[in-house]
Amino acid sequence: MLDKELDKDVDGAMEGLNLATRKANQMRRESGFMWMYASALILFAVMLLIIFIGIGNGPPACPSKNPAPAPAPAPAS
Repeated sequence: MLDKELDKDVDGAMEGLNLATRKANQMRRESGFMWMYASALILFAVMLLIIFIGIGNGPPACPSKNPAPAPAPAPAS
């Protein structure tokens, strides 16, 4: 009698442990995707920032935006 009750208790504990293990594995998988999406969002924001900074400054050494200054006239002698 005591042996059968002990078996039931052990079986119940094993079921609870298996359930907790499945839940822990599911949370681990879901949290892995969360970090992937968070990283992708941060990288996307950095890319947009770089694009807007580049558009605001214009291309480097663009002759149409930054013409070279005219040379100073030679002094009259």
